Amino acid sequence: MSFVLVIQLRVTMLNNRNYSESRYTQKNLPGPYSMTEEVLQERAKKVNAGRFITQAYAGVVASVSSVSFGTVLGWSSPAIRIAIDKVYRGQETLNPAFDLSWVASLGPLGCALGVPVWSYFNIKLGPRKTMLIQSPLLLLTWALIANAEEHVEGKDINLELAMRFFCGFFAISNRICGESLLQDAVHRHYLMRMVIPYRSSVNLGVLITYCLAYSISEQYFAIVNCVIVVIHFILLVISPESPVYLYDKNLKKAEASLAWYRGKSNIYVEMRNIKKDSDIRKLDQAARLWHGTGANPIFTWRCGISRKTRTSENSIKLLTSKSHGDHNYGELCTSIFLLLHVSILQSCCNQSKNKRRKNWRKDWRF
Repeated sequence: MSFVLVIQLRVTMLNNRNYSESRYTQKNLPGPYSMTEEVLQERAKKVNAGRFITQAYAGVVASVSSVSFGTVLGWSSPAIRIAIDKVYRGQETLNPAFDLSWVASLGPLGCALGVPVWSYFNIKLGPRKTMLIQSPLLLLTWALIANAEEHVEGKDINLELAMRFFCGFFAISNRICGESLLQDAVHRHYLMRMVIPYRSSVNLGVLITYCLAYSISEQYFAIVNCVIVVIHFILLVISPESPVYLYDKNLKKAEASLAWYRGKSNIYVEMRNIKKDSDIRKLDQAARLWHGTGANPIFTWRCGISRKTRTSENSIKLLTSKSHGDHNYGELCTSIFLLLHVSILQSCCNQSKNKRRKNWRKDWRF
């Protein structure tokens, strides 16, 4: 009898202890079934986006690269006015109907031709390493322009035209790789705030070009661009490579790069996220756009026709302004060239679409 009473007393004590522990946990540590909507909303607002300072540094690097590209992009319009003034002062001898169109169009043409080249190196070498390779070449180009303006009087126009082409060819790398580094290094919570200054920095570069090109000489303008390139190079040396690019190369380096940009507080979750980004980039067909059979003919036609259209437009306007006295003939010819441009480009796009449809049917044929 006493043995039964002892067992009942023991069971009662265990039940009381379990009941008190359950009340304590429900009161202080809510489980998944006792979670309220207010608690869920508070947790949703707390986004662990990592360290802000180093991610803002990546945004500064991308913005400086965008400024460097904007100074080259906005150089065409002031360059024409400067070249015309030099012709009137007798410092240069050139044919306005031909050479001025080259002055205006070789910079954008270099940008267009540099897109597939630097996109390929961005995928193969990484955005940071690609910009480190490109920056000394762009610096050398601006230095040659400044040196030519200082020492050569009555210089040949071909040197200036070649340097303008290479400036556009090298500067487009900053636009491509800077955006790639920004997207890979910055958390999506901060990315929407840093994309705005990155994109507006192109307009800042164009504004710098318009202000400095008319107020100071072309030599000092080239020196200012050299300073921008040097600052950009120093910022790149301090920052690590893109963690998304390093994920397929070396996991330890990718983790170290991610920890440098975003901190170590949520490193394992962030590593899973960049793994998803890396897998999506492998499957993304847009990343292999320039390896397709239909992209190369379209790109060739696009560059050739845009160059011909720009040359014809500038040449016709310069000629008709002196000979005919009005721009009606020039506007008519320019419209014809633009219509030919659009029609040929559209036919190339349709041909590329037909090829892709045939390849798609072959791939899905059982």
